[in-house]
Amino acid sequence: MYKINIEGLCQHLDLGEVSEEFLFNKGMTNRTYYVKTNKNELVIKALSASNVSSAYNRNKLIMGEKIGRISNRYGICGINASEINGTILHYFEEQYYLIFNYLKGIEKKLNEISVSDVINAGNILGKMHNIKFKKHLSLITRIPSYHYGRNVDGKVDWNYYVNEILSKPKQPKWLSLLFSNILIIENLYETSRLHFKNFRSKNKVISHCDVFNQNIIWFDNQPFLIDWEKCGEIDATFDFLNTAIRWSLYINKIGALSMDKDKLKIFTSTYLQHKKVNIKRLRTNFEIIKYRRLYYLYTALNRYINPSDLVDKKRASRKIKVSLNYLTIFIEMDNYLQELIDFIKMEKDRYKRSK
Repeated sequence: MYKINIEGLCQHLDLGEVSEEFLFNKGMTNRTYYVKTNKNELVIKALSASNVSSAYNRNKLIMGEKIGRISNRYGICGINASEINGTILHYFEEQYYLIFNYLKGIEKKLNEISVSDVINAGNILGKMHNIKFKKHLSLITRIPSYHYGRNVDGKVDWNYYVNEILSKPKQPKWLSLLFSNILIIENLYETSRLHFKNFRSKNKVISHCDVFNQNIIWFDNQPFLIDWEKCGEIDATFDFLNTAIRWSLYINKIGALSMDKDKLKIFTSTYLQHKKVNIKRLRTNFEIIKYRRLYYLYTALNRYINPSDLVDKKRASRKIKVSLNYLTIFIEMDNYLQELIDFIKMEKDRYKRSK
């Protein structure tokens, strides 16, 4: 549950008198607000209790902001939480907040992403994977690990969720898609879960871990990376492949999610200018990407059935719809992965010849 009091927070921190406030329709857990005061324009993020429930989680948020500030020194522009009264994490009336200066830029939807944007994204991730973050941090600093998902004990009964939703007076539009793909979901989930159980992250890097279009604000055609909360150590191959796939997506003529293979190659070629890709681990990491998305489907279905409030239910519904759309992407990528591996080999050979 949230205990949000934006006006009270602004008075408490002397941020000015609030004249305008509205909730952004983004994110799955936190609640993010645009706030205008007589002193400034702000973005105030009210943090979900699950994100600040322990000292470890709170330190992870602070660490993410530190990583963002270090990234800025290496030419990766970002919007970081403001430090006020010696802290970036603010606790007021039993609610934690992060506060940012508002940047009046734009967020690009999938079909608005250009080739130039894909190149920018490939450069951001490649540069970040090469930064030696630890030399800027204390030796005793505990770097959080990326959350790939949790291993769910036993077999998931996906039909249970169909029946639960059918028992409600009003059904969402995506229910038919869930019902018609139950067998595909079961097979994908069980296969990828076996890979997840044996997965050991290798070639770890410290990364933003969420370099996707919804986490970039474009201002004067310059990308500014936002939402550093997921920062941590991550398998470099996983982060590369997961990010590359996301930047290749678009909405096709029938309104379904599809993949632009040319954009996938452009992102890959750009990334390779900064860092190598371990092609031997691409298939394993693709299985982990599948598991993570299906794990999110599982958690979103649980949230949809037992939401904390109406906003939570709407966000869970959106997450379910997106996750279901990924089923076609998994099939496309399964058929294309060998071609991507061959392309990476070819690019490596080309770089060697050019030296």
